[in-house]
Amino acid sequence: LKPRQDRNWQPDVAVTASCEVDGDRLRVRNLRQAVYQTPTDYTVRWLDRDYDLGRLRSVDFFLVDWGSPRIAHTMLSFVFEDQPPLCVSVETRKEVGEAYSAIRGFFRRFELIYVVADEIDLVRLRTEIRRGETVRLNRFRISPEMARALLLKNVERINALHREPEWYHALTSNCTTNLVVSAAAADRQAVPGFDLRILLNGEIDALMHERGAFEAGVPLSGLREGGVVNGRGAGETDPAAYARALRQGVPG
Repeated sequence: LKPRQDRNWQPDVAVTASCEVDGDRLRVRNLRQAVYQTPTDYTVRWLDRDYDLGRLRSVDFFLVDWGSPRIAHTMLSFVFEDQPPLCVSVETRKEVGEAYSAIRGFFRRFELIYVVADEIDLVRLRTEIRRGETVRLNRFRISPEMARALLLKNVERINALHREPEWYHALTSNCTTNLVVSAAAADRQAVPGFDLRILLNGEIDALMHERGAFEAGVPLSGLREGGVVNGRGAGETDPAAYARALRQGVPG
């Protein structure tokens, strides 16, 4: 079985993002802006946007709990000084009429896609539109230089998938393993050694907390309680205002 680019894709994954880097300028092509009424009733538009890498300040981490104690969804958000954060979600690229299956995810049934979008798209879908999902935001302790290196490693993956499709694999090539590999490539000290919580990622925030990735002096329970963003930014239509509302009161 070969992964393909030319299937009858759902509208929200109909095209893949790509990026161009020229000095401090990052141009993202096919950044997604989806407005959801329900999980299946939505409108999508795709746009190009330029970012100034010199104004990249930090990286935030989203952990999405959808009811399984061991398995969650993870996303990264790159925070700029004067623009809405650039959010990256590694997902299965589903065809029209297709639904995710954890079992099928082991057997070359889904292509892999990096969805690049504003948080008002990717986060709101999980906090206000879908039912039964809890989203937590953690703020990394990270320098602008390390944030840039991590973003550029994700840019490499985005471009690689734009050129050549790959299979999603529920264990080895999923939302978390891809981000961990990028972090390790950006900084070999960032992910020192394997830990089962990288695969059973419902507890990956505990692993990151142990390794000093988040605000020093705040217990894990405080990070988890203070990081819940469900209900924040409700009614906001501006991506930048929505992003600010998400972060009010979050430790870090």
